[in-house]
Amino acid sequence: KIALKEHKKSVRSSADEIDVSDDVIFLENANFKLMQEAGRKKVRENPETFSVIVTNGSIFGIGGEQCPVNVEHYVKTGSEMLGGRYGGKNNEFSGGGPLKEKSRDAYEKIKKMIG
Repeated sequence: KIALKEHKKSVRSSADEIDVSDDVIFLENANFKLMQEAGRKKVRENPETFSVIVTNGSIFGIGGEQCPVNVEHYVKTGSEMLGGRYGGKNNEFSGGGPLKEKSRDAYEKIKKMIG
């Protein structure tokens, strides 16, 4: 149990170091827990915002409780570009696929969609 608590603390402190001021970010080789924690931190601080984080082969998106943006649409689009699928519920979605080399393209496409 102690090791698990330490791991969670480590992920949180690493997530604190990620700049999530942009709505869509690309992280090179990030682990999924780190992506989740960084996105969740952003919407906790401002429930009117959202975050979509793309890494090699994976996408995580979350919208705050008062966010009008359809985050699911962005995660779906990115996941399809990666040759995979997505899922989620409420305001939190994740996806990915085997075409990791398309991750940067998926990131660019989502950024363009947002404007």
